[in-house]
Amino acid sequence: MASLFKVCSITKPDERKIVKADSIEKLIAAAIDKLKLGEWKYKVYTDDFTEIDEDDILIHLAKVKETQGQQLVLTIVPDGIDWNKTTAQKYALDQHAEVPNENTPTKPSNVRQATANNSSSHSGATLSQLDHLSKIYPKFSTHIQTILRKGENLKPKERTQIVHTVRDYIIYDLKDLSLGTAGAISTQLVSKYEENFTTKMGSIDGEIQSLQQAVYSAVRYQKKSQGEDVCKVSDSLADNDDELVDKPKMQDEYGCVAYLPVQPPSEELKSMYQQRSELIDEFKTRGDELTDEQLTSMQETYYLQRKDVHVEPDLSVIFELWPFFHHYKLIIQHADELLGKNTSSTWKESLQKLAKPINRWAKNEEIAREVKVKNKKSAIDEERRFVRDRLKLATKYSEKFKNDIPYQTVVFEFIVKYMKEDSTFLYNLISEDMEDAKMLDSIPVANPVLVIRGQDLHDAENLYDIVINKEIIIHAKSFSEGLLTTFLCYYVFRIAYPQEIEGTLEAIQRLFLLICPPKGTKRGGKRKATKIHPKVTKMTKDIDCYLADD
Repeated sequence: MASLFKVCSITKPDERKIVKADSIEKLIAAAIDKLKLGEWKYKVYTDDFTEIDEDDILIHLAKVKETQGQQLVLTIVPDGIDWNKTTAQKYALDQHAEVPNENTPTKPSNVRQATANNSSSHSGATLSQLDHLSKIYPKFSTHIQTILRKGENLKPKERTQIVHTVRDYIIYDLKDLSLGTAGAISTQLVSKYEENFTTKMGSIDGEIQSLQQAVYSAVRYQKKSQGEDVCKVSDSLADNDDELVDKPKMQDEYGCVAYLPVQPPSEELKSMYQQRSELIDEFKTRGDELTDEQLTSMQETYYLQRKDVHVEPDLSVIFELWPFFHHYKLIIQHADELLGKNTSSTWKESLQKLAKPINRWAKNEEIAREVKVKNKKSAIDEERRFVRDRLKLATKYSEKFKNDIPYQTVVFEFIVKYMKEDSTFLYNLISEDMEDAKMLDSIPVANPVLVIRGQDLHDAENLYDIVINKEIIIHAKSFSEGLLTTFLCYYVFRIAYPQEIEGTLEAIQRLFLLICPPKGTKRGGKRKATKIHPKVTKMTKDIDCYLADD
């Protein structure tokens, strides 16, 4: 039985609305609508700062108030804010200190109001030249400040808090939503607190790019959720890869054919929300077990999945809403719809077609380099037999397994080497007995990466997982399926290719999945202006003659 509640936001505690609900989820949904809140993750608190996190307790407290002829008063608090008396008083002071004009958005988190002389402080220096750290650091919570001072490695939730603080500084203090500003701040943060952001195997440039993308995505999401332009957006916004869309868009410049479909009728949409709730409950009960019914339900709720991916910048939230994404088959199924093709079949056919030509090409290139070095009478590279040694190992496994799979999958080692890129951004080999928690801590990068528990790429006893953001795990059955799923995550979750592995990923995209848009590439930043990665173009031409021979 639904009850009536009075709800308010943290920024306008005196502005209350009546809602009717029988669960916390429905109460928050109604509050978001009535209070015009952004599509964020929220918690519910009573007027004595007690969090309510169970439906039974919510309804019980409501009934007690109803017997007194009153409604339970609840505050809707964005997740991540430590809601207590001190925090509430701070928000109350902020509200009375300054009356915002019609063009100033309400702040969603605990950051200070922009100072009146903020614009004048920018004179004589560009935004990229400003000392942002001195202004941002005081906005961090005491917990974050302590971690930064101690040089401790940041956990995913702590990174998210930093991203949100920087987001609000950009929107409310700088009033500049450009990608360049996000990059300038990210550069200063990571350079100053290198020990916090990087691992032993990670790179500073990779962490800067990762933080820049996270901040910029958060800024754009916040702008969209407010439903208005908080300030003029610079031209660089149009150059960014994963821009949020305001209306349905079936095709994009990267090869998608069901990017964001048209919203279905209200009854059908309501049914999708119900199916999503049921899938969450089933995952809690069954875990990784996958049934035909769940595959069907995920297929029927494709629109809602795309909508959630577009409006929610935090991937951990996406995996909470759609926990069956932890199974690689659901990533592939979603990608099939998104790209309008059977990705598994295309992948397997391309591997069979290209494995021999690429392996021959890589071997001949290596021999040619060795001859050239010998002719110059200079020192021979210690890895001069890299390709031939890998081919020898793959052939050994192929003979043992009586199939061509090892001979096919070894091509990706050769592509990475040809591109002169960092293979740890594509896959990582770890000890086969390493536990999940330790594995997540050992992964040096935040982009989707295949983790292989074993001695090499081909062993039959290997275990395979795809890891994203050093916290999300997707299980796979083989190297081939794991690598396919790793790549498809870039499309499904709208992630730009990191610079450290962009050539290899574009080669996979165009050669093995036949996603060949005439223009547009998922490489991040302004570098995406190049239609096709030049090394991908050269490699394609080089292997053509080997294809002809076959």
